Amino acid sequence: MKSFLGALAFFIALIFLAIAPVRSDELTVTRATLRNGLRVIAVRDPLAPVAMATLNYRVGANDQEFAGQAHALEHMMFRGSATLSQSQIADIAELLGGYWDADTQSEITQYFFMAPSQYLDLLLRMEASRARGLTLSQSDWEIERGAIKNEVTADYSDPLGHLFLQVDLAMFAGTPYGNDGLGTLKSFDTQINAPQLRALYDAWYHPNNAIYVIVGDIDGPATVKLVDHYFGSIPASKLPARRPVDLKPLRAQTIHVDSDKPYTVVALAYRFPGYRSKDYAAGQILEAALSNQ
Repeated sequence: MKSFLGALAFFIALIFLAIAPVRSDELTVTRATLRNGLRVIAVRDPLAPVAMATLNYRVGANDQEFAGQAHALEHMMFRGSATLSQSQIADIAELLGGYWDADTQSEITQYFFMAPSQYLDLLLRMEASRARGLTLSQSDWEIERGAIKNEVTADYSDPLGHLFLQVDLAMFAGTPYGNDGLGTLKSFDTQINAPQLRALYDAWYHPNNAIYVIVGDIDGPATVKLVDHYFGSIPASKLPARRPVDLKPLRAQTIHVDSDKPYTVVALAYRFPGYRSKDYAAGQILEAALSNQ
């Protein structure tokens, strides 16, 4: 899900900021774990007067009952909470000239919010409002269902999307990783409803199952205190058992997908360490380097 209200002017302004390169001694990292288990990582980077707050819930497509359930919950996180309506969330983001987005992966769902760093207090307050106070009504789901079906239809009609789906199925056959996190039209029409989304939310969306990463022109210790102010009163909860994953040996193979695009795409796919591995960060850096050569 993507939302870019007000972002264009905001990013154009950043392009023209005459800011000297940041020295390594200006980049400081503050780490803390709140009493309720929420892990907070605050990175001071004064390159530009902005802050990016990313709330990572350790739940994704691996933990869902039906295809697309975690993805559907991600969409519903933008439908309003007990203290902020959908229109209020959108209006505030637009007035701040900010950018917000989210994505659902196999083991994690991420919520991003970027705005001028002077509004960090407001960003945290907005995120806290939906951390345990999400509305999740059936009427809202009936509306959002149409939007998510359009997204799924567009992705499945793209040959590249079909290619990556086939790659996942080949590399992770027989495991939750081989499931399609996007969802299907059938699952959204006949299998997913608001009570099921509420059950997924109540099972996994807890502070002791989340990591909050905040980067930008911020003060690390002060940011941790601010997060504690808004999130510290949210209680921890016992989490469900995670599904076991037994990866089978992988054999080299070639996958061909027909396409009407005026160019050819060649993709090389490798199994990389998951985010629980100590090698995960190095793997991400290597992937980025290889993708830019």
